Amino acid sequence: MSRNVSFADDDRPAWQDHARDSGAAEAGSALTEDLVAEIAQRRAAVPVEPGLKPWGAGHVYTGSADKAHIAYLHGVLDARAAEASPSDQRKILAFRAFQAREGSTAAINTYDNQIVTWGTGWGGLGWLGKVMERATASDAVREALGAAGVRYRGGNVYDVVDLDAGTVVTGRKEALEIMRRSVPLLHLLIDLARNPATRDAVTEAQLCTFMEGSGNISGADAIATQALFNLIAHLKHWAPGYVTGCLEWAVPQAGEGPSAERDRRLAALVGRYFYGKARRYKWIPSFQQLQLYWKHMKDDGLDCLDDPFIKAAGPPADDPFAPAKGTPRAT
Repeated sequence: MSRNVSFADDDRPAWQDHARDSGAAEAGSALTEDLVAEIAQRRAAVPVEPGLKPWGAGHVYTGSADKAHIAYLHGVLDARAAEASPSDQRKILAFRAFQAREGSTAAINTYDNQIVTWGTGWGGLGWLGKVMERATASDAVREALGAAGVRYRGGNVYDVVDLDAGTVVTGRKEALEIMRRSVPLLHLLIDLARNPATRDAVTEAQLCTFMEGSGNISGADAIATQALFNLIAHLKHWAPGYVTGCLEWAVPQAGEGPSAERDRRLAALVGRYFYGKARRYKWIPSFQQLQLYWKHMKDDGLDCLDDPFIKAAGPPADDPFAPAKGTPRAT
């Protein structure tokens, strides 16, 4: 799905003419004082969320204390799950579970290397672009952003008005940095996720992106329980490259037929695969974080906390892909 942004639209906000490649006479020039004042006024009018707090080099808001919004999300997702196919139902229920684990659809994190993360773990340098592409297909979302000096172009590229400089910043990291520094814009993202005029579009954008990405697990028919599905989806949301192919590798080793007991064996095998893949790269995911995900799996109905794999002090040091002793390596 792709939406090309045109500079020829008659109803575009006037500040967009100042983008460096707009083709207008104002392209690349500073905004007028009136435009700066108008955008500043719009940002100042955004409802303030007191739960958005400074954290490290940025801000954080999980959304977990907003009972009204969580109730709305549960209602929407439960209704969607009830009407979905069995395979889609699993994805929707996993996304529902993530609302208390990765943050609600209104969550904000601006303290790490993703610069701006919005909603249920959508990083600015990763999948946030997919969410924005879908969300800004809604006139209400697009217009709210535009009035506050933000436009999503596609490909993780934004135009963002820098009120301090009085200019339009276009790009990926540099535009996200302007958003990170603007607390009112962070409040705007929160409001878009919760406002009755825009929340359905934002929820759908995040859910569809999840179903296409983290919830799209190859070989998922081999999984018997929602709990194991949630675990693997969470691992894929965290480090997708370390999860791809895990079930194709693990299932032949786990025994016959889908069952809760086989899922327990699969959980440990998937964990070994996850760290086996990680050994090939510089970044090794936190084992303590993985242990937390195993506790979530118990909460979801599959208790694997007594498995030696997860009770260890750290990730396995052996290579799960190495041939058994005495077996020649494949060439």
